[in-house]
Amino acid sequence: MIPENKIICGDCLEVTKDWPDNCVDLIIFDPPFSRYSGADRTQVNLGDYKILEIFFKEISFLFKRIIKPTGGIFGFCDFRTYPALFYGMFHNFRPTNLIIWQKDFIGPGTGFRPLHELIVFWRCTRSLVPKDRCLSDIWQAKRPVNKKHPHEKPYTLYVKMIENCSEQNDIVLVPFLGSGTGIKAASDLGRRYIGIDISPEYCKIAEERLEAVETGVPVKEQRKGQMALFEAKQ
Repeated sequence: MIPENKIICGDCLEVTKDWPDNCVDLIIFDPPFSRYSGADRTQVNLGDYKILEIFFKEISFLFKRIIKPTGGIFGFCDFRTYPALFYGMFHNFRPTNLIIWQKDFIGPGTGFRPLHELIVFWRCTRSLVPKDRCLSDIWQAKRPVNKKHPHEKPYTLYVKMIENCSEQNDIVLVPFLGSGTGIKAASDLGRRYIGIDISPEYCKIAEERLEAVETGVPVKEQRKGQMALFEAKQ
């Protein structure tokens, strides 16, 4: 059995090693992007690419085992990470689409300042097609405000992925969970979810966000209440 509607703190490669084959309907992952080296942050150490490619190769074999033959996979990346992600995943999957997330304003930088990030889509069967047949490969979405994670992605992006490539009660896996936007969208849309992150801090934030939906008490108010309880014990 797999832990449905749960948030798990740990390494996704370890957490999933005992899961049965073909148990997940949709995977959405937002892995760490490329690292930099040296004083000039535009210079990327090629060794990092090799490390990332090996990592994504491991991920691809994991996904190949647990994804259903009818399932799909979305992966976030940037232009630096894309080569390692492409070749690592290519061991088991051929990309179906490269989606452009167009942001609402340009980011920092001294070159051509970025206005987009990339989302790669892999499908396990040709029968998996977006429900919205008018949806293009350029998705416009505003950057999140009041972010709970430095690389938090817009809720609306997750909604598009989940609505178009899964059904009610399907299981959506979100490794590299971050602050939990993906599983919140899955829960809101009537899907079962599993979130995994190696950071206890972000697992806690994700749990609080889900609890806020269930109870109607915002995360800030939850934390105020917890602090009051703590102070009362002093």
